[in-house]
Amino acid sequence: MVVALASPTADQRILRGTAGQLAVTIRDADGEPDTNASDVTVGVTRADGTQLMDADTAATNDENGNWHVAVTASQTATLDLLTAQWTVSGVVVATTIHEIVGGYLFSTGEAFDQESSLQQKVNAGQLLAIRRAVEDEFERICAVAFVPRFARVTVDGNGAMTVLLPHPKVRTIRSVRVYSSPTTFTDLTTANLAALTLDDLGRLTRADYLPFICGSENVLVTYEHGYDRPPDEIRRAAIVRARERINWSKSATPDRATSYTSAADGGTYRLNTADAFSTGNPEVDAVLARYSYRHP
Repeated sequence: MVVALASPTADQRILRGTAGQLAVTIRDADGEPDTNASDVTVGVTRADGTQLMDADTAATNDENGNWHVAVTASQTATLDLLTAQWTVSGVVVATTIHEIVGGYLFSTGEAFDQESSLQQKVNAGQLLAIRRAVEDEFERICAVAFVPRFARVTVDGNGAMTVLLPHPKVRTIRSVRVYSSPTTFTDLTTANLAALTLDDLGRLTRADYLPFICGSENVLVTYEHGYDRPPDEIRRAAIVRARERINWSKSATPDRATSYTSAADGGTYRLNTADAFSTGNPEVDAVLARYSYRHP
């Protein structure tokens, strides 16, 4: 049984192998940007606990309480989850999560080309925020990542040679640690890792005929999962969904409309409604249904 999800929601996503910036907004006691903050430093660790930046690394102030620290392409070469702790005068004031990902559902250029009207409604920065929301929504609905992602999970050992990971389309296993007690563990060797087999549903099997020791949350697995790149119709549906989110309070004819009745006092619509695993847009939901790994 899976007992922990793969990763927390990231505050920021950075494309693998690119230089970028880890950013944070330092806030005051009222939750507003603190424009008076100074002497801000940051320490950054990887998902495996190794240090990427020392805790006294100086951050740079943009304006309006916004601070950042640069990361190089070599520091983002591997899919990972980076945890940054930001301090002001030695006191930790914020902790942020930054995910190194293998791609995005669409680029701003692709979105503006497909939906040219978006250029008059949002800027590139606003569209990136909408894109992240759509990526989270599509992955939650379909229970699969449409770009390469990183995961670090704990699952229960069951005394058998197979455990089920929470993600389908596992690409590669980076490490497996099996705990026999809270303080005693064994890391699978390179040869053991090479002997693992995977199926498309996330079943991880040891081909060395050794079982995963029975226990609760005693098998720690880090791996990469997801599609190599989004299928084209998923990409196009994601742009449509981004447009819909942008126009939620502006559209005269909702995208979810399934019928329209003209009346003397105005038109009426019959709408599909969104739920936990659908957007409410019939065209978008039809595409998602074709790629969903979620069991009924």
